[in-house]
Amino acid sequence: MANLIGPQSKRLEKISNISIWAMAVYGTLLICLLVIVVVQPGYNFYNPLYLLLLIPIAGPAVAWLLVMFKKMERDSYTYAKGDRGEKSVLTELTTSLSDDYVIFHHVVLEKNKGDIDFIVLGPTGLFILEVKNYSGEISLINDILMRDAKPFEKDILWQAKGQARILEQYLKKTLGITIFSRKVVVFCDGATMKFGLTPVHDIYIIKNQWLKKLIEEISPTYVFPVDRKVIQEQIYKAVLDYYK
Repeated sequence: MANLIGPQSKRLEKISNISIWAMAVYGTLLICLLVIVVVQPGYNFYNPLYLLLLIPIAGPAVAWLLVMFKKMERDSYTYAKGDRGEKSVLTELTTSLSDDYVIFHHVVLEKNKGDIDFIVLGPTGLFILEVKNYSGEISLINDILMRDAKPFEKDILWQAKGQARILEQYLKKTLGITIFSRKVVVFCDGATMKFGLTPVHDIYIIKNQWLKKLIEEISPTYVFPVDRKVIQEQIYKAVLDYYK
């Protein structure tokens, strides 16, 4: 069984918390405004003058709160969906790969550049895994990755290349070595595709069930410029620095 290093993404953990705190703050402000208006001496709720004063104050606040509720609902759904996908991939990696492999989960090497979902290090090389939990038919049309013949909101292939470049530059900067990583976009059970194990623009696009075959079975042994343990310790240091 492969060894796992790294906690859950801080960004994912904070998505719902940020929305909840924002709504709590603005909700409190709204209540304070209402109390200030209502408790005035001689206040008459049916007085048109007070209603005219209240509507400009409460209206925008209520509208903002509704927008925040919708945003929190979307963020929570996205978080839960992404979390399920990553757990599925994590289970596949830890149970199918041998203990010659080390798995790093959610590695941040540059601030404001996002996190790498998974880094897998082993005898066959260094793998960057970008996990997507989408259903539907995944295809490539005019060099654009599509879901049900419609492009994704973000360029997933560009995202995978960018994360691989960040890792390679990090190892070059910290260890003075050049390593070329294998880029993999992993879709979970709800997706269908016909790419097989042939890379598209140097990126493998597979389902999570094919991870073992790609990483451990068909990939040749990689000759690292330094001991693999040195690379493992350097990536582990990055994990500790970010999450401490």
